[in-house]
Amino acid sequence: MPASLREIVTYLDQILDTREVPDYPGALNGLQFENRGSVYKVAAAVDFSSRALDGAIENGADLLLVHHGMFWG
Repeated sequence: MPASLREIVTYLDQILDTREVPDYPGALNGLQFENRGSVYKVAAAVDFSSRALDGAIENGADLLLVHHGMFWG
């Protein structure tokens, strides 16, 4: 049974307090790219990159969690 992307994002935003915790000025914390809304499999990486994205896709992940997002300098 899939999880809801929106529920996962809401939960993570709450526990990580993404709106209140200051970060690097160029960092955009939180959801940066959406799928169609269902998550069956999650992958994780330190940095967002084409290699990380390709690896997530190759392994059937619907959600890629990264420490340094798409807009990190």
